[in-house]
This record gives sequence, C-alpha cells and structure tokens, in this order.
Amino acid sequence: MASDMQNKELASLLDAIAEHTMTQLKDIRAGKDGAAAYPLPAHILDHQIRFSEIPPGVGDVFEGAKTATLAQLSKNSDTVGTAVQRYVDGQMSQKDFNKLIDKVEDDNADQFNQLMSTLKGQLTSLGSEHPNWMQIIANTFTTVAQFLSDDVWAKDLEFLQSLVESPAEWANKVEAFFQQVLSGTVTDWWRQTFG
Repeated sequence: MASDMQNKELASLLDAIAEHTMTQLKDIRAGKDGAAAYPLPAHILDHQIRFSEIPPGVGDVFEGAKTATLAQLSKNSDTVGTAVQRYVDGQMSQKDFNKLIDKVEDDNADQFNQLMSTLKGQLTSLGSEHPNWMQIIANTFTTVAQFLSDDVWAKDLEFLQSLVESPAEWANKVEAFFQQVLSGTVTDWWRQTFG
C-alpha cells in the first residue's frame, strides 16, 4: 500500500493532468491553440517507459478509455451522418443543423471530461494499491489524455466546424471520417502504443 503522501501526490498529479487536458480541449473549442502535454515532474517523467509492458490493471483502465472513445465516435457518426443527410435533403435548416452540431460538440466535451474523471479515479485507486506503478500511471495518463485531446477530439471539432461551414461539400465524407479516419486512428494508436 502507498503512504498517504504518495496517495496525495498521485491524486494531485492526476487531477492536474486531467484539468490541464480538459482546459486544453476547451481552449481548442474556443479557437485557441492547444497546449503541450502536462509537464510531469522530473522524478515522475520517464522517456523510457514501454507502454506495452504496463501492468494489466493499468492496461485494462486504458482499454476502457479506448472503448468509450470509439463508442462516442460511432455515436457521432450516426448522429452527424443522419443530420447532414437531412440537411442535404432539405429536411433540416442550416440553423437547426448548426444547433445539432453545437450539441454534438458539447456532448463530446462532456464525454471527454467524464472520461478524464473516470480514468483519474480508477488510476488513483490503482496507484494507492500499487505505489510502484505511480510513474507508469502518470506517464501513461499524460500520453493518453494528450492523444485523445489533440489527435481525436481536436480533429473531430475541426471536421464538425468544416461541416457547418459547408454541409453539402462534406456530406459524403462523414462516415469515412468517423469510421476510418478517427476510429482507425484510435485503434491504430492504441495498438502501436500498448502493443
């Protein structure tokens, strides 16, 4: 078991990583540039970690994050695909289409924030049980959070904004974007990162 000091340090660190990444995604939505990954303290940062060798319990937590992300992308594909088709067919106004896309963006942000909170809680618990995992937990959480923010949700947001600007032009690309580009990116990255 970890000491109270180790537990507090890990909980504080994971809180900071989650908050940094959630704020970063909020800034991206507001049109600001994203920030770099959360700067881990020197005694935690490890450039030599092999993610394929993380303990099974930690790997299971992150596998759950992948599953939740893919489910959200699938939901986006269905919702946005149906809406853009309705727009193109003249069954939805530009105003209603824009509202729906805003709702999808809000839902994505809420789901991302919930995922960060869930991960933080699960990882804090694992770190408490296995204090020698603290370094790999913090490094892996930072890496996963940054990937999801920058390479998944920022790209999703960019695509949705392009779609609002020109729905008819992008209408036939919705399914390919969500299924091949983003879902493929998530699946490939997870396989390359975690083995």
